[in-house]
Amino acid sequence: MRIRWRNFQLDSWHPARAFLFLNLVTATLTVLSAGVVSAHRPIGPYWLGILVATLIGGLFFAIPLRTLRVGYRVGAVMAIGMGAVLHRLWPAISLRAAITASGDVSNYVAFAQYLFRYVRGTAGNLPPIDQYVSYFSDTRFATASVLSVFTSFCNGDFALALGPLIALLLINAFAGFTALARQLSCSTPLSLLVGISALLLGWIPNMIYVGSLDNLFFLALFPFILVRLQLIFRGGTDMRSSFALGITIAAAIYAYPEGVLIAAAIFLPLLIALSARAWRRGEVLIRMGSAILVAMLLVIPYVHTFIAFVLHQFQVTSQLMTITDGVFPGLQTKEFMPAAFALGQEFPNVTCDWSDISITLFLVAFSVVGLLRWWRCNPPYCWSFGCFLVVVLLQGLQPHHSYAIYKVLTIGSILAIPLIFAGIAEIYSRFLRGAGQLAPVALGCLLVLVTAWRVSHNAQFTPKRVLTRLEPYRELRQLTNVTHGESLSLLCDNYFDYRWALIYLRDQPQAQKLEWIGLLFPWFRPVMTHAKESIPAGYTLVNRNVPEAVWKNDKFSLVAVSDTSAPIVAVDAPNGIETVDGANFVWLSNKASSFLVDSPKEGQAILWARKIRCGPSRPNDTVRTVVVETDQGIYEQRVERAFSVPLNLKKGINSLQLRCRELPTLTVLPNGDRRTLLLGLEDYQIKLVPGG
Repeated sequence: MRIRWRNFQLDSWHPARAFLFLNLVTATLTVLSAGVVSAHRPIGPYWLGILVATLIGGLFFAIPLRTLRVGYRVGAVMAIGMGAVLHRLWPAISLRAAITASGDVSNYVAFAQYLFRYVRGTAGNLPPIDQYVSYFSDTRFATASVLSVFTSFCNGDFALALGPLIALLLINAFAGFTALARQLSCSTPLSLLVGISALLLGWIPNMIYVGSLDNLFFLALFPFILVRLQLIFRGGTDMRSSFALGITIAAAIYAYPEGVLIAAAIFLPLLIALSARAWRRGEVLIRMGSAILVAMLLVIPYVHTFIAFVLHQFQVTSQLMTITDGVFPGLQTKEFMPAAFALGQEFPNVTCDWSDISITLFLVAFSVVGLLRWWRCNPPYCWSFGCFLVVVLLQGLQPHHSYAIYKVLTIGSILAIPLIFAGIAEIYSRFLRGAGQLAPVALGCLLVLVTAWRVSHNAQFTPKRVLTRLEPYRELRQLTNVTHGESLSLLCDNYFDYRWALIYLRDQPQAQKLEWIGLLFPWFRPVMTHAKESIPAGYTLVNRNVPEAVWKNDKFSLVAVSDTSAPIVAVDAPNGIETVDGANFVWLSNKASSFLVDSPKEGQAILWARKIRCGPSRPNDTVRTVVVETDQGIYEQRVERAFSVPLNLKKGINSLQLRCRELPTLTVLPNGDRRTLLLGLEDYQIKLVPGG
C-alpha cells in the first residue's frame, strides 16, 4: 500500500521558526550541561561557558534567522504560550510556595547542588545531603545539570531555580505540541488549543505534582524530534537541520533514557515508514544518517551510564512498581477511562460522576474521528497510536503496574492530545462547513473549558490542592548565626521535611543519628555512614513546636542540648497534634499515640504535662488509666488531676506509646465529632531526673 502523507507547511507559519529555535537552545543547553557532568566535571566552574556555547551553538545550527519574521503572529502565539505557563505556575508563585510538594523534587534540587560542587561519583566525608545524593550519580542527571546552571541566576538557591527551569520546559512543551498538531492537519487556532490543553489539562500537571521532571523534560523535547523529522522528509532544509535534529535526539536521551525506549515502542510504525521513505531517497538518507551520527557522538560520554542504568531499572522493575503503586491507583480500576484522560480519577478516592463519564465519551469519540482523519492524511501515526494502546494494555494486565501505565500515558499524550483536536477538525470538515470558520474553534474551546472545569473540581479531592511553602526551610540558613559553629542534630518525623531541611543545612555542622536514619529510610543507612564525621551536637532541630526552643519558625524548633530535658522529636497520634495557647496538645484514645524521644544520656526521666483535660468521649468520670509501652516493657499509670509518668531512657532515640485503657461511652460527641477523646495533654514534655 502506498503511504499517503499530508501536513501543513510550517514554513508558512511564522511562529514555527521561533519554536524550533527555542527547542534548539534548550536541547543544546541540555547536551552541554549533561555532557560536562558525564565527563566527570562539576558544573560550577563551567556554567558560564555552557551558556555562551549554548547561545553560539543555537545561533549557528538554527534555521537562518533572516527567515524569522517577528510580527504580531509570533508575538500573539508566544503570549498565549506564556499565559498558559503562568496560569500553571501562578498558584505557587502567588503563595511563594514550592512548584510541587513532591519529595522527589527535593532529590533534583539536592542533586543539582551536588553536581555544581563535585565531580559526579564523589562520595565519602561529605556533608549529609551531598553524601545522600551521591547515590544518584549513575542515574539520570540531565535535569539536575541544567538546574545547576539556572541556579547561577537565583542567588545560589537551587530550589528557587526550579521555577525558571519548569517554566522553560513548559513553554517548550507548549511549542512542541502546537507545532506537531500544526503538522498533523490542525489549523492554527486548534493547534494552539492543543498546546494549551497539554499544559493545563493533560498529564503534564500530574507530572509536576509527582515531581517527574525527567518525564517533563522528555515531553518538552520529543515532539520536536517528530517535527524536525517531517521537515527533513518534506525537503527544502539544509544540513544544519540534521545537526539540530541530532542535538535534540541526544538531549532526549540524556533527559530520560527509559522514555526513549518507551517512545521507540510506541512510534515504531512511524520509524519504519520513515526509514522506508529514506531508503528510496538518497538525500534524505544522508540527512537522517548525519542526525543519528551527531546524536551518537554527543551521547558517547553517557553510553556506559545509560546502559548500566537502564539494565538496573529492568532488574528492579517489580520492586519499583510495588513502591509507586499508590501514586495513580485509578489507572488499574474500573474508572480507567476518565483516569487515562487525567480527569482526576487517577488519584485515590476521587469518584466518577455523570459529568466525567460524559466528557470521557466525547474525548473518546473525537479520538476515533481523529483516527479517521489521520488514516487519510498520516497513516503511520494511526499505527503508532495503535502501538500506544497495546503498550498500555500490556502494562494494565500486570498487577501493581499503575505507575508504569502513567509513564506510558505521559509519552502517549504526544499523540493523544493532538488526536482529539484532529477529530474536531474532521467533524468540521465533514458536517459543519456551513457553520463558518469559527465553528471548530468554538467547539474546541468549549471542550477545553468543560474539561478544565471537571479537572479543577476533582483536584479539590486530590493531594494536588496542597501547596508547600519553602520559606520555613529557607530560614534554616539563619541557624549558623545561632549555633555559632556548634553542631546540630536534625530529627524530623517525615521524609519530606528531612530532605528539604538537609538541603538548606548543607553548610551547618551536623551530628548524624544513624539510628534515626535507619528508622526513617533504612535503605540509605549504609550510604549515610560515610558522610562527614559527626561531632557531638550542641543543638537538636525538630519539625514541631517546642516551647523551650532557642529558635523557631512556622515549622522547626531548635533546642539546646542539656542535661535536664530530652526533646520529643516526633509524635504520631490518631487524633493528630493541635496547638493550644502556643503549646502542643494531643488527645489520647484507645489507639496508641507514638512518641520518639532523643535523650542526651541514659537515666531516669519524667513525661509530664502542664495541664490535662478529661475528654468528652467519657464524660461521667475524671479518672484515666494510661497504658505506657516502652523498650523496657508495658505498665499502667493512674491519672486524675495531674499527668506524670516515670521513664527509663537510653542515650539516643527512644520510642514510647501511650493509650487509655478506659473505653468511650460516647462514640459521637454532641458537636458531631466522631473522634475518641479520652485524655488531653497540654504542653507535654520530658524532664531528666538529676543524677540519673
